[in-house]
Formats: sequence, structure tokens, C-alpha cells
Amino acid sequence: MLNTPHTRRRIQAATLCWLGTLTLRLAVAQSPICQDDAFGRTCLAAPAQRVAALENRHIENLLAVGLQPIAVSGKAAYARAYAAISPTLGAEVVDLGLAANPNLERMLTLQPDLIVGNARTVQKYHAVLRTIAPVLAFEVYPAEGGSQFDNMVDMFKADALAVGRLPQALAFMARLEAQLQDARQALAQAGWGGQTVVLANINAGITGADVMLFNSNSTPAELLRRMGLQYGYDDARHRQKAFNVTTVEALVPLQHVHLLYMPFNAAGVDKLMQSSVWRRLDFVEQSHVHALPYRQMYAGPMTAQAFIEDVLAVLLREPR
Repeated sequence: MLNTPHTRRRIQAATLCWLGTLTLRLAVAQSPICQDDAFGRTCLAAPAQRVAALENRHIENLLAVGLQPIAVSGKAAYARAYAAISPTLGAEVVDLGLAANPNLERMLTLQPDLIVGNARTVQKYHAVLRTIAPVLAFEVYPAEGGSQFDNMVDMFKADALAVGRLPQALAFMARLEAQLQDARQALAQAGWGGQTVVLANINAGITGADVMLFNSNSTPAELLRRMGLQYGYDDARHRQKAFNVTTVEALVPLQHVHLLYMPFNAAGVDKLMQSSVWRRLDFVEQSHVHALPYRQMYAGPMTAQAFIEDVLAVLLREPR
């Protein structure tokens, strides 16, 4: 992110604005802290300090406000997926195994004062978890195919509120907004302003490449729009999850755009580029295809920061 006096002043002003609008909410929420999740209302007598996180985005949310969870599901998998994003999980964080089947005995021994997770994963053992500690479990996908970016921000604030660190979350979002504004300016100066892009993940399918297209209500699509780009894929049939796993043929109507793609694996990219359909696409012939590092784009605010940096690094190497 550009570190200029103007940027620093904008971050400070945005932070004060965010904090000012929620002063009353913070005062009311000090004790108890009550929030509604997918299962009803959960109240904490005081901000949680010993948190067990059963989903990657909750791990990321806690780290973003400076709190190491005491235990997480899939610790090794998180470390691999987020290796380039700081802060990372500390060595002292206990691994609870898979989110779908966490080690409940180990969790009980650790005596957390809050458990956070994905409502769909937590549902089958929610009652058991509540005997260990209060539980906050949110829906991954917003109702009626709403904005996943807004859902990400709401979940970030909810986690931060539960651990008494809402001011840190608001300051983080102010920095993210300033980063987006700097990115917008840099891309405009390089001639990218208003260009139409689409983002895809590429994976190896059974007979060819699987192409996962991010819908217009996805988090990366919103980030790209806020960077001053147009987003070129919107399918109402896939607004609930905000993505569509399809094949190379689905790219034919999109061949006028700049394609940004993240390789889930090299085999998928190889299969895609061997396709005769792929080779005939306009954006391939015109070199309007841009590879980005793979990220779990259904994650949280630190991933959003890294994604913005990735897009800038790639597109600014290729001025329009």
C-alpha cells in the first residue's frame, strides 16, 4: 500500500469516522456482549480471550485484530493456505483436527470461553459445543444471494466485538478502504480504469479443466469494482454461493474481458491451455489473461488485503 502523508491522513480520518459512529454501540456492548447468529442469541458476560475457531475465516478475523486463538480446526491446512499472510498462527495454538469432526475432548480440556465457526459445519454438534463454551456460528453465504463482501465485513465485526476488539477491526477496515483508494488511483494512472475483468479459479477436472467463475456478488468482484475496474460476470442462478464451477465453454461469452485466474493446481492450468476452445478465445489471442497467486477468496480481511496487492502487482506490470 502506498505510504504517503495523504494516505495516512485518509486512514486516520476514516478510522475516526468508523469509531465515532459506533461509540454508543461499544458502550452498550461492554457487558454483557449479546449477538445473534444462525442459532439464536448468544451473550458473553465479558469479552472472550480464550477462543476456539473452527473455520478459516474466523481464524483470520481473530489474527487481524491481534488475538491468537487457543485452538483451531485444520491448523496445518490453514498454515499452508495462508503462508504468505501475516500474522500467522503461533506454535502454541492447538490443532483440533477437522472442522467437521473436531476433537471435543481436547477442546473441553482447553476450557475456551468462546467457540466460533461455520453454521453449516457446526450444526450437527452445536448442542454439545454449547456445553463447553458459548458458541457463535454464522452462515457462510448471505441470505438471498446478497453481498459476500458485506457478509465478510459483518462477520469480522461480530468476531471482533465478541473479543472486545471492535476498534481494532474498524481501524483495519479503514486501512483496507485506503488501500482500495490507492489501488484505484494507481490503476487509473496506468490506464486500467474502467476495464472489464472476470476472476476464475482453475482446477483439474475429470476430463478437462474445472473453471470456477466468481459471480458479481462475490468478495473479489466487489474488491475489483472498488479498485476502479468493471466486473463482467453475473449469473443470477449462482448468486447464493457467488461462484459457478463450470468448463472452458462458459468462457466463450466472456472472451471480450480481461481474465484474471488463480491456479488451484498446475494440472488444471495445463488441461485448460491444451483445450482448442481456450486457444481460440479472444482474450487468449490478445494476451488479456493474467495469472494471480492462488487465494481462498471466500476468506476474510487479511486475504482481501493480499488480493489487492496481487492484482496491483500483476496489472501494473502490463499498462494499458
